[in-house]
Amino acid sequence: HEPVEYMDRVWADEEWSGGASSPFLVPGALTTIGAEIREPVGPLHWAGTHMATHYRGYMEGALVAGEAAAHRIIASPRA
Repeated sequence: HEPVEYMDRVWADEEWSGGASSPFLVPGALTTIGAEIREPVGPLHWAGTHMATHYRGYMEGALVAGEAAAHRIIASPRA
């Protein structure tokens, strides 16, 4: 199959990202509250490159965080 559409992004032109391809936290945030920001809130489980323990800021980090969230969801008790 051939792609039917292709789109490029210029991060600097994006209104909401402000030129950054990934979010960042202030220095020391992950060493002080890293575990807490990954904790679920009720039925909501967080995932994304900014939640990754490895490769933060990259696609690989999003995969790491997504897999970790999926494992937490599978292991969580059902209501």
